[in-house]
Amino acid sequence: FTVPFVSITEVSQVCPTAITTCAGGSVAGTQVYLFRGNVSLTPCTDWVMWWRNGTRNPAITNLVTPQSQDLYIRNTLNNVVGVNNNSPQYANLPTPYLCANQLAIYSHAASDVDGDSLYYSFNQPLDATTPAGPTGIPIGFMPGYSLLQPMLTTNGMNLNQQTGEMCFTPSQNQTSVVSVIVSEFRNGTLIGTQIREMQVVV
Repeated sequence: FTVPFVSITEVSQVCPTAITTCAGGSVAGTQVYLFRGNVSLTPCTDWVMWWRNGTRNPAITNLVTPQSQDLYIRNTLNNVVGVNNNSPQYANLPTPYLCANQLAIYSHAASDVDGDSLYYSFNQPLDATTPAGPTGIPIGFMPGYSLLQPMLTTNGMNLNQQTGEMCFTPSQNQTSVVSVIVSEFRNGTLIGTQIREMQVVV
């Protein structure tokens, strides 16, 4: 099923006087591409929904050859146990622009109207398989970066697995991909996962 395109909105978090690349300027900008559609799914324990888009930003500093890797995200759903399930909803846009050597606290701030439990963990950024399919291929990190430390920081990168809050102090300028997988549990049973990936500009 191809989800119909709806709109593009610029959401760059920059100074009001800055002109971003979205508007022809030189400051890195960010846009939201909105797609919306309805799909009826029969009951199944292992639905996989995935999306891919062209190659990644060549300015990314923490991944090996980002310009030759696709942006690829994937969600899963068990709608046998998770009947009438609503996905977690996020209060914050994943578009942080940060300053080097300043403490950063970023919260994924997801909520679930069904009362399901959410659990957060770092995820390996993925490239699409060829031909594109639901598995994805892990992308290697550049030296100095890792799954649990996807950014260069002064004292490590902490992710609260119950709240989704990340706390860290970037140690230098960088453009790093941070991928988090949110696992949704109902009465102790995993009913879905969502990959939430962001490009953090320091």
